[in-house]
Amino acid sequence: MADSMSALLLYDADCGACTRFKKAMDFLDAHERIGFMSIDRAEQIGLLNAIPDARRHRSFHMVLADGRLESGATALPSLIGLLPCGRFIAKMVCSAPKGLSVLAFVYSTASRLHETGSCKMNSAAGGEGNRADRTPVNSAALPPFL
Repeated sequence: MADSMSALLLYDADCGACTRFKKAMDFLDAHERIGFMSIDRAEQIGLLNAIPDARRHRSFHMVLADGRLESGATALPSLIGLLPCGRFIAKMVCSAPKGLSVLAFVYSTASRLHETGSCKMNSAAGGEGNRADRTPVNSAALPPFL
């Protein structure tokens, strides 16, 4: 992995929509600042211990270099900021009136594909839906590039 890696994107590798999202982010990540790992693998090594089981497959997650774990729409500004020209776009979205609300709406609309697809967990699994989360992560469990 590249020395400039800044975050680890965790996605549901068994979901078609999630895998397409991962491939799109990989394509857009020209500077290779984002690493990728399946949610299943992240569960095996304890990266998602802070997230209830019922919510783990309901959205993508990002482990940031400072140890924070962000999920769903809350992680989008951080994710966008890692892409080329993304810091400018993320600042515009975050500073615009209702910018984060619009981003959350777009994400929740797109994430419905996830819930109706072939993913391991669907909306019938219970839990609290696609609410975003910012949780500290045990830094000892982080991959060495972070």
